[in-house]
Amino acid sequence: MSKIILILIFALSLVLWGYAIFVFCKRWIYNSLNLRSEGIIPSILVGNLTVGGTGKTPFIQFLQSELSNQYNLAVLSRGYGRKTRGFLEVSENMNWQQVGDEPLEIKKNDVSASVFVCENRLKGIQKISELKPNINCVLLDDGFQHLRLKANRQILLCDYNNPYFKQLFSLPFGKLREFRFTDQVADMVVYTKCPQNLELKEKQELSARYVDRKQSVFFSTYEITSPKSIFYENDFCETKAILVTGIASTNGILESLNDTKISFHFKYPDHHPFTENEINKWIESCEFHKTKSIILTRKDLQRLGDTEFMDVLIKNDLKLFEIHTEVRILFDEKDQLIKKLKI
Repeated sequence: MSKIILILIFALSLVLWGYAIFVFCKRWIYNSLNLRSEGIIPSILVGNLTVGGTGKTPFIQFLQSELSNQYNLAVLSRGYGRKTRGFLEVSENMNWQQVGDEPLEIKKNDVSASVFVCENRLKGIQKISELKPNINCVLLDDGFQHLRLKANRQILLCDYNNPYFKQLFSLPFGKLREFRFTDQVADMVVYTKCPQNLELKEKQELSARYVDRKQSVFFSTYEITSPKSIFYENDFCETKAILVTGIASTNGILESLNDTKISFHFKYPDHHPFTENEINKWIESCEFHKTKSIILTRKDLQRLGDTEFMDVLIKNDLKLFEIHTEVRILFDEKDQLIKKLKI
């Protein structure tokens, strides 16, 4: 009977932790056989241990802004959700199916930025060095589990509201990509989406988790911008609107729009490709709630782009507004964080 119980426990562990076990074994093999390589250009990686929602892309944009006076930067992403393969440089004239919605958002936020996509990060960095020899630092949007590349600095993001160390199971039954103890390989842990008034005592309690390690711990708040028209320069002054989101986490969005009555919230999965039927439902909802305003995240707008769906919305005389997330480091530690990233 005891053997049967042990077998059942082992089988249950494989079911609940199978993916994490696989990634752990893969990481062990890569480290043991010295299969990891640094890129020809120094790199800073921003990743996580859970599936989506920690705020990697806003943090990449924060680093772009803060490091641009020290380095000639490029951003390299896998380009999740794209229909293409291989290495591509992102142009503002591309669509999300070519390069993915997040790389396109990064590019359109700063059209002068050098943004690339490639599944193989090591190969991507090599291609960047050949195409743009002046680049001397690559920001990696995701890739903590991409083991071929050994980044010079690894930043692990931890959602304050849903921390990885409170997750119980790995994919596909839970949100963990790897075992929680893998966090020790990161050079820096950054708590994201913290309350703006996070108390020093709580900061110290959360930091105590890493006190025996050679890791820096920082805390950041993610602020949602006021809605801005995508066609005009005028400020948002509507009393009610329809909200559309296709992102991993919508925490804080409704609170940020407390001056606006959100008549209906169309909430889709992360990276969701919009359909004609869904666009028609937006229009019907606007008519029903007697509003002409639709608020979308900047990431979601990349999946509308210059499509026929955008034309349909315009023909129905609808006003489109975008919101996005901006990062602020708490406790006046921004300069300290940037200093720690020197490579």
